[in-house]
Amino acid sequence: MHKSADMQNAVRWILGIKMYFLVILIVLSIFFVIYYKKYKVKQEILITSEIKEEDYQEIQEYISKTYNIDIHEILFTLIKNSNNKNLIRFEVKLENNSQEKNIKFDNKKKNEITFYIAEKEFELQNKYKARFLTYFSSFEREELERIYKNLPEDLNFLKKEINNKNIWIIKKVFYTRVVVFFYSNVQIPNKLEKYRIEMMIKNYIYSSLKEFDFNNKLNVDKINIEFDTKENFDTNYGSNWYYYIL
Repeated sequence: MHKSADMQNAVRWILGIKMYFLVILIVLSIFFVIYYKKYKVKQEILITSEIKEEDYQEIQEYISKTYNIDIHEILFTLIKNSNNKNLIRFEVKLENNSQEKNIKFDNKKKNEITFYIAEKEFELQNKYKARFLTYFSSFEREELERIYKNLPEDLNFLKKEINNKNIWIIKKVFYTRVVVFFYSNVQIPNKLEKYRIEMMIKNYIYSSLKEFDFNNKLNVDKINIEFDTKENFDTNYGSNWYYYIL
């Protein structure tokens, strides 16, 4: 009787192990299928080299003169989709997309440029059975984001030098965004003290990051320092950095 019960338990144990590994195998299979579909749905291939040099120059000059903007470069990227709805992203990388000259979100200009490119590069569009999508980006912004990756998120070590007991933390919260947090709203200092703190942090950032500035985009005057409070962070963002960044 005991042997029979032991045998049954052993069989159950073996079956249980098999079921466990079967479940693991199914979960892994689903994961790889999802991963493969994701990769297949969005496969990006740079095809700028397929554009004739004279066409490339003509396109760049036309857009630059028509819209009075400085273009760093233009990129053609094929975005392959498994549903055969391919896209060719025509990226206009601006030298600097300043607020005074912000065409990044101007749909009218996007549509005009897309129409021009679709006519100009009809053969390319036909070859890949794709439609054009115009996209603006900023070379300066990308460069600054790359440079700021070398700046630590926690800048509290500057508190001692600044010597203001009302500062809670100094933090890089998102790419090039550096914020000085005071404890409460009433503790935000006057204009003169703000300027003193701002310049100390700016000078540190500039001296620390200048060695990574290969294209000379970092400028003390353009370094932006924000001021906020722990009170605002706790009350309006639930003490959550994710919500604060958004």
